[in-house]
Amino acid sequence: MYKVFLSNRAEKNLKLLDKKTKADIRGAIDNLIYTYFPKKYDIRKLKSLEHTYRLKIGNERIIYNVDFKKKQIFILSIAKRDKVYKKLGS
Repeated sequence: MYKVFLSNRAEKNLKLLDKKTKADIRGAIDNLIYTYFPKKYDIRKLKSLEHTYRLKIGNERIIYNVDFKKKQIFILSIAKRDKVYKKLGS
């Protein structure tokens, strides 16, 4: 099992979402506890960053980094597709 941590930015953006989207994202985060790559979601590894993945839920994206040795997942960002990659670079 993995421990999941949210960045301040991810927590802030999660609070701003509507109830349905927020529930969907929380469900995805709950699944990350058991595996860093839950098969029921559209997940891709980001080529530019080591051990970093993108999980897609509708128009929202969850960007997270996995520390395999410590069994920890750090959610870096939760945002709409057009903003999440810009925020990741800053």
